[in-house]
Amino acid sequence: MVVPHFGDYTAFKLDPVASLKSLKDTESTQSCEALKTIIYVACVTHIFCFPLPGVEYISVSMTLISQGLPDGQPDRFILPDMAVPIVPNNFNPLSRPPLNPMQPLPWQDCYHHTLTATHCHIRNDLIVGDSWLDPEYQTRTAFGELPLSRCAV
Repeated sequence: MVVPHFGDYTAFKLDPVASLKSLKDTESTQSCEALKTIIYVACVTHIFCFPLPGVEYISVSMTLISQGLPDGQPDRFILPDMAVPIVPNNFNPLSRPPLNPMQPLPWQDCYHHTLTATHCHIRNDLIVGDSWLDPEYQTRTAFGELPLSRCAV
């Protein structure tokens, strides 16, 4: 997956096996392997780190998108009519204006949920810049201990 930018809409699947891998529990792993995963759509609202060499996962915050008004969470005082429509949809019970993405979504009747951001880790398969050199190598070449032409990286 290419690392998304702020404001990008992205489709993703959860990986339940990877999510619970740190538990080292074979029963949980087997249960997770049996789960059917679905595709979610969200808008990236924050990127918490960059795809630097050695960074296995990128942390992002996203707001989920749904088709149709969400159910709401009355116990948290979140009502369905608080959702924001996304063009071409323009219906909202409170007449909230719709968001108009630069690239239209391929689905009808979509809404941004209110106050339902989720924090995710995305596998980093994109590295920005060259790989970092070994710190000892950098120090030795910086202080002239090794000529650059003779050093193997």
